[in-house]
Amino acid sequence: MIDKSILLLKLVKTFITLNNLLFISRSLQYLNNV
Repeated sequence: MIDKSILLLKLVKTFITLNNLLFISRSLQYLNNV
């Protein structure tokens, strides 16, 4: 049970990190196009 919650936490953290990277790259592309 504890292992599953830790795994879930890691998955969520990874997902958030990926989302942030995607957002940053899109922002940079937008800034470059302006």
